[in-house]
Formats: sequence, C-alpha cells, structure tokens
Amino acid sequence: LRLSSTRITGQGLAALSGTTIFTLFLSDSAVNDAGLDAISRIPSLSSLYLQNTPITDAGAAKLAALGNLSYLDVTGCRLTDASMAAFANLARLTTLRVGRTQISPLGIQALQARLPNCRVYTN
Repeated sequence: LRLSSTRITGQGLAALSGTTIFTLFLSDSAVNDAGLDAISRIPSLSSLYLQNTPITDAGAAKLAALGNLSYLDVTGCRLTDASMAAFANLARLTTLRVGRTQISPLGIQALQARLPNCRVYTN
C-alpha cells in the first residue's frame, strides 16, 4: 500500500489495523509516533518504509510488535541507539536502513550481535 508523501495521520491509519498488508510505504508522510500505534496492529506487515517521517525512539519501540517484519527503512528519522533495542526484538528482520539518523556504529553492532542475519545500511 503506497501512502508516501501524503498527509495521512494515525487516525487514518487506524482503519488499517488488523488488515492483511505485507508492504506499507509511508515515506515523507505525516505519520508520527502516535500513528505507529495503528501500524503495530498490522501483524502481516513484512516491509515498512518510514523514511523522512517525524518518528522518534518512542514510536520505534511500538514496531517491536511486528513479528513478521523483515525490511525496515527509517532513513532520516529522529532515532538514536535506543531504537536499536526495539529493532533487536524483530527476529525476522533482515534489512534495516538507518541513514541520516543519530544511530551510532555501537548501536548497529549491538543490533547485529542479536540479529546476525540482519544487514544494516547507513547510506
């Protein structure tokens, strides 16, 4: 489902809760931490694109509920190493893009120690 570059908010995303969606594009949208509540209730989600959205570590913690997530792009989001603890709970995560965030090399190493099959891209 492509909702990139839209003004969709958490209220609009609430209609998607519990639906079967495998890929969700929300890049450059207005989705914030509150909007991730609705996203966390889409258990089928395997790919999530959140580039350049105003999410923070608090919102990233909500993504830990997405047990089928294998691809996550948070490039340009307001994230730090604190988000990596939540991402480390995503056992199926194989690709993580964290460019233009405040996530450090140490945060990446900690994640890869828990998820050795996850490739992390910083550009």
